[in-house]
Amino acid sequence: MSRSRFTPRTILSDNVRALLKSKTGPNSQPKLEEKTKKFVSQNTISRIVSEPGENTSLENIAAIAAAYGLEAWQLLVPGMDPNNPPALAAVTKAEKELWAKLRGLMDDIKKQGGSE
Repeated sequence: MSRSRFTPRTILSDNVRALLKSKTGPNSQPKLEEKTKKFVSQNTISRIVSEPGENTSLENIAAIAAAYGLEAWQLLVPGMDPNNPPALAAVTKAEKELWAKLRGLMDDIKKQGGSE
């Protein structure tokens, strides 16, 4: 990626285009709009992919990411591969233990109906 294309807006545009071409998740702008429960309009999606300098809100980025089962930060990683999105991993033993506890708490919350 050339340095001139290395901006958050152009990275987002490139990654959303890649996601639309991928075999998982919505493969068209209307389907992506529907998957975001119409939170992000097709016009906004079109501007994101067609006009890389276009501003968009963090909420829109989060909704688009969620439509693909991703987190917002993943859409801002240069050259994101839709088939192998970037992931954060615990490194130390303490981090791994904390991560396991957090996952357990999230599972408990989901079981109690506190999250979708």
